[in-house]
Amino acid sequence: MKKLFSPVMDFYRWVAGLPPSNPPGAMKKWFLRILSATFAGLIGWFLFFGPGVVLMPFAPGGFRSIADATNRVYFQKDEAAAREVLRLAGEAQDAILDFWGATDRTELFKGTRIYLCETPEAYYGLTMNRAGGSAMFGGIIVIDLTKAGQVLSLEDFMRHELGHIYLRRHLGYVRKHLTVPAWFDEGCAVRVQGGSPDVDALGRNLEIRPRLLSLTSLRYQTDWETMISMEGSALVRQHYGYVGAFVEYVERRFGIGKIREYSSALSWGKDPDAVFAQVYGSPLAEIEGRFLSDTRAMKGIEEEIEIVAPPLVPRVVVRWTLVFGILAFAVLWTIRQVFRASRFVSKQVGSIRRNMASR
Repeated sequence: MKKLFSPVMDFYRWVAGLPPSNPPGAMKKWFLRILSATFAGLIGWFLFFGPGVVLMPFAPGGFRSIADATNRVYFQKDEAAAREVLRLAGEAQDAILDFWGATDRTELFKGTRIYLCETPEAYYGLTMNRAGGSAMFGGIIVIDLTKAGQVLSLEDFMRHELGHIYLRRHLGYVRKHLTVPAWFDEGCAVRVQGGSPDVDALGRNLEIRPRLLSLTSLRYQTDWETMISMEGSALVRQHYGYVGAFVEYVERRFGIGKIREYSSALSWGKDPDAVFAQVYGSPLAEIEGRFLSDTRAMKGIEEEIEIVAPPLVPRVVVRWTLVFGILAFAVLWTIRQVFRASRFVSKQVGSIRRNMASR
């Protein structure tokens, strides 16, 4: 039994900054040092050269900034685009607050930082994706200006990403990501765009390929990324249109008050699907079925719409394992250093007191 819990105790002692109960040999020491140096290097790369650079208090190389009372926009060369984004951000915030019935909560957007990338390479360097627009940790938005105007306008991008920022700030980062289903988060972000080209194109896309992932299978952000990896083409926008159209559908049928009620009712320990059934009086799958039936009739789609299950996509699993692994190591390493520093300070204080007492 002691051997069984030995790795757990060694891990605990490492986090607490204590020496291991059984000192490792020279080979193991070097292995652990190399492993720690590798993780430290990955963290350093992430914060100074990778996507984490947007979390730092300084602007990435090659970026300048302008700001208003709420937002700061970082740009490379196109200052005119940056000023346009400041204007669009103000209008988007008003529309989002109106949608959620929170017109007096403008402080939720304060400190938003918007990065305008003028090349796909610059965008990828800050996000490690090719989406064109990303709402990242800490109230940060990154936009690929080369994508604006292809499917979504610059205004669409701003409203969509700020829609994510609102929910994150309103509910809290952890609560939003662990309790709000991905389909609802993305659907509301599409809804606040106003007129969405993805919603408009949904009927045409379903005629081309009448296949969708069910809303119940799009619960977590990893599910949404799995869908994106699975689609791997422009038809990924079909699901943006799908969740946006569904949110519009329940808004028309039940009223916007139910959308706000559902958002407020999501909390720790509650199944989002059970909360949905409680708020709307019917299970999510049942209302989704009615929506698909009504959509087929309205759009004149003859074929049955196939609902498919999302597969396990290895690269999504690997990516999120690396992200959470690096973050977890950073947190544990910080705790370890705090424990070590506190013991060092305690020893120094004790030494000073003993010296003073001996005089």
